[in-house]
Amino acid sequence: DTIKEVIITAKSPGTTAVSKYGEEILLSTQKLSKQVKILGSADVFRYIQLLPGIATNNDFTSGTSVQGCEFSQSIVEMDETTIFYPYHLMGIFSACNNDHFSTVALEKSIHSAEFANRLGGKISIRPQTEIPKNFSGNIDAGLISSGTTLSIPFSSKCGLILSGRLSYLNTLYSPLLENEDNRIRYDFFDPTLTFLYKKDDYLLSFSLAY
Repeated sequence: DTIKEVIITAKSPGTTAVSKYGEEILLSTQKLSKQVKILGSADVFRYIQLLPGIATNNDFTSGTSVQGCEFSQSIVEMDETTIFYPYHLMGIFSACNNDHFSTVALEKSIHSAEFANRLGGKISIRPQTEIPKNFSGNIDAGLISSGTTLSIPFSSKCGLILSGRLSYLNTLYSPLLENEDNRIRYDFFDPTLTFLYKKDDYLLSFSLAY
């Protein structure tokens, strides 16, 4: 008897949030928002921890250990600006508002003269690259924080993207954070603004985060 050849074909459902471009691993924030969310909100750093070659010390921090290196050995950039501590509350929250940005690129090996003192990888958080055509908004509600994003077009050549997040740990969970000797009080609010201006074939992007 002979075994006949079997060919199995299938179409991609188009929901994969991770792709690859050269040496970069790209994560789409829009597709990540449709995946399983952690504590009710999408955190791109949590998804990066699930990729091969990435690890973390525990499940309660957004810190990423690339190729076995410490967190400080990796570069984190937001709109080409280096962020030295991209976390809130010792790593429980990341400083990246997922809905505000378009893609996050990961390079596992950055052995070059530009990053001579780093042994880990490079995480690039990139803003939107298209001028908003219509006014739109999005609300992301979670168990410990919520956020909103507004896209505001001024003309066909310029627009504004404004986001903000707010935690409510004290409001909802203050009895669980107190005992006889200690009282933990923690809240944060982080706004992010990106202004886009297009002239001819060039796009100028200016981001401001606090």
